[in-house]
Amino acid sequence: MSFDRDYRQSATLSTRGQLSRAIILIRQVDRMGSVTGARAVTGFDAARIKGGAVEAATRDEADLIEVLGTLGPPSPNFTSSGVLALEDGNRFYSAARTPDGATMILIGPDSDKQLGEVRKRMGLAGILILLPPLMFLWLADFPRPATAKVKSIER
Repeated sequence: MSFDRDYRQSATLSTRGQLSRAIILIRQVDRMGSVTGARAVTGFDAARIKGGAVEAATRDEADLIEVLGTLGPPSPNFTSSGVLALEDGNRFYSAARTPDGATMILIGPDSDKQLGEVRKRMGLAGILILLPPLMFLWLADFPRPATAKVKSIER
């Protein structure tokens, strides 16, 4: 479907942009050392990796922690972003180095779950849009055509 494809493209671009801006924001407000501080400022889940191991994370999902541990550190002066392929869906991330050499990663929401929510809302909206006309047709008392009575003429 065109709507599905367009929504996925828009959501992808939007999420990547939000994550990139959020990683810059936590760098500016000096929250690169705390995952809870990064979560509080940006609203995204965060994880801190040092030496290939996850030191702290705001989510305690085993598959997410495992995938985060395999990410390599980004360049010292640049942020990196990509897609985390998890069992329950794909998530976008943005990562940057902290001053102490660790890596701060911001993790976006599950795009498949977001699409499911949009589908549910659009289905509900469609039902609500159709409800008034259907109720009108059901409850309306339409005039019935009068039957013509023909008198027979006797001769």
